[in-house]
Amino acid sequence: MSENNDYESELDGSFFEQAITIAENIPTNLSPRPPVGAVITKNGNIIGKGATSPTPGNHAEINAILDCTNNNFSTEGATMFTTLEPCFHEGETSPCVDRIIDSGISRIFVGAIDP
Repeated sequence: MSENNDYESELDGSFFEQAITIAENIPTNLSPRPPVGAVITKNGNIIGKGATSPTPGNHAEINAILDCTNNNFSTEGATMFTTLEPCFHEGETSPCVDRIIDSGISRIFVGAIDP
């Protein structure tokens, strides 16, 4: 997974902007969860999108992976763009990082580090 904040192409920047738009358009108050958007791409195409669900639902990253699965897209070798660093601790949900790794996503762009 990449910790690089520089997009590798204009297309990457466009995909990240779509993740931001998803986060901005979440219609419900998720407090104490932050609104997060995630987009998964492969071969220059969006194959999955996700937004944070209200507690106790999934985080945006998991919803994006499920969107891929539900539409029969493989995430092996895909790229994820997410507005917030995926969680890596056990809490209300299992760690998103574990699911991302298990899904085969090979590269990730993160908008902000989770404080």
